[in-house]
Amino acid sequence: MKIIKEILIILGIYYSGLLISDLISGFFFIPGNIIGMGMLFLLLNTGIVKIEHIKHTSGFLLKHMGFFFIPLGAAFYVLFDVIRPVWVQIFVVLIVSSVFVMAVSGKIVELFIISEDKKEAS
Repeated sequence: MKIIKEILIILGIYYSGLLISDLISGFFFIPGNIIGMGMLFLLLNTGIVKIEHIKHTSGFLLKHMGFFFIPLGAAFYVLFDVIRPVWVQIFVVLIVSSVFVMAVSGKIVELFIISEDKKEAS
């Protein structure tokens, strides 16, 4: 029963993100899964959702994350003839965006560490 509750929490947040994405799509586009991740972050950060509420299911999903990339690899293989003319551009975008995400993630973690150090010092 606990696993079902965890799955319902995660799916509820995910589908809420999709709903919000649909509601704001007339103004600007943000993918629903990105909104859902932001909502999950805020809910965890504020303590509304405790890590214990989603620990087992999220652990399972993280442990088996590679499995979820199989459809992406298969689609890449099937669509390679379509991608072939622009593979250099795709490769450059992937590299640049990956470096950007790593830099931003590192900076955010750095800010969190500084914030935690200030809390511990006071």
